[in-house]
Amino acid sequence: QAEQRLDALAAVGVRLALDDFGTGYSSLGHLHRLPISVIKIDRAFIMHVPQNPRACRLLTAIVQMGLGLDKGVIAEGVETEQQLEFLRGLGCETIQGFLRGRPMPATHFGHLLAGQLAEASASPLRHRPTKFTALAPPERPWHETCATTRAAHRRRQAGKRNRPPSS
Repeated sequence: QAEQRLDALAAVGVRLALDDFGTGYSSLGHLHRLPISVIKIDRAFIMHVPQNPRACRLLTAIVQMGLGLDKGVIAEGVETEQQLEFLRGLGCETIQGFLRGRPMPATHFGHLLAGQLAEASASPLRHRPTKFTALAPPERPWHETCATTRAAHRRRQAGKRNRPPSS
């Protein structure tokens, strides 16, 4: 039933991403069975690149597989320019990580995005913000933001468990 719902979402244009690819419950079977548009490579596959040749070969295989299956590929946990350059060399142009910005509250992201849009519309050239835009520092330290988000998620999950079943 879940697969049918995901297929229905994909049919109306919703793009689905498989997070933390290569670890836990994200498997190759999901790429085969589900309408996945994007794979997000877990940071565990990024952190030892480019120093460790084995890590480089494994990451190369993952990126080539994703691109070969016509999936978008996002690398999580990019922290150094060397990692970024290695990923670019593989054809992975979309990253997440401390190299370009720390997690931030949604309000800060909204201001950042509004500033980029205003800058783009004021430019005489057709400027588009790149996928590698540096983000402004958050109002709160990143670990507090993450802890707040996790606590809110736990409260929502607890509320769902305590609801009576719908009929």
